[in-house]
Parts: sequence; C-alpha cells; structure tokens
Amino acid sequence: MSYESGVVFTIIGWFVLSVFCGVYASSKGRSGFGFFFLAFLLSPIIGFIGALIAAPIQSKIEQQAINSGDLRKCPMCAELVKYEAKLCKHCGSKLGSINNDDDEEAGYQFQIMSNGDDVIAFDTAKSSTPDNIESAKRKGFAEKGVVFADNAIDAIKIYSAS
Repeated sequence: MSYESGVVFTIIGWFVLSVFCGVYASSKGRSGFGFFFLAFLLSPIIGFIGALIAAPIQSKIEQQAINSGDLRKCPMCAELVKYEAKLCKHCGSKLGSINNDDDEEAGYQFQIMSNGDDVIAFDTAKSSTPDNIESAKRKGFAEKGVVFADNAIDAIKIYSAS
C-alpha cells in the first residue's frame, strides 16, 4: 500500500465516520450538519462523544415520529401513542377513529353510582365492573344511571351537570 492510497483511505474513512456522527446526532433531534462539521474538523471520535453527551430534544423527536405517521398525540394527556391505537395506553381515554366511517356510539358506557356525597363511574365493558358495582353497593352507593363518555372523569362531569 502506497503512502497516497493510505492518505486517501484515511480521508474517506474520516468523512464516512463524520457522516455517521451527523446521522446519530440528527436521530437525537440535534443538528446533523453541525455534528458532522464538528466531527470532520476535530475528529469523528470527538464528534461521537459530543453526540453521545448531548441530550435528545424530545419535541423534535416527537414531531419526527408524528410526521412519519407512526405515532400521534393523545388529545387528553398529550402522550404519544401508536397511530392505529383506539385507547391511550397512558390515560385510557378513547382516541378518535382513524376512519370517519365508524358507526360506533361516541365514547364508552359508564354505570354511575352515588351515595349522596360522592359519585363514581364504572366502565361497563370491563370484566371487573360487576364485582366493583356490588362492592360499591355494600358501601352505600346506589345506581343512578348510565352515561356515555370517553373516560370516567367525563362521565362524572356529564352526570353532575344533569
């Protein structure tokens, strides 16, 4: 191997490693070009250390995920969930349907119970609801009706407003 080919190999390797550094920084929401430039001028090792130390910018990462179509934000808790999800894994609220041709009833059915001072709501679709209703009856709660809402808090608000 001649001296010239060793220099060319080193420059190409330096450039490629600098590009990898920029791509890694970009995946963390940082300036890919800035880290590429830093790595190319100083050293790819220094660039990678800088990219490793730099904290990710969550807002940019979230925006990239939303723009890619893989995720969307829950309207209730603003956490990211899969685009196809029907329920938020963070707060349990019902997410709007992807297709507008769904003929489902808006929200879930909640059994409302009250003991005069307190109001509670049980999602009637859950398997533990009958046991919870019986337990609430033993504690002095009486059934007051059914409400359709996206979550238990909204169900209680709807009941309280009526």
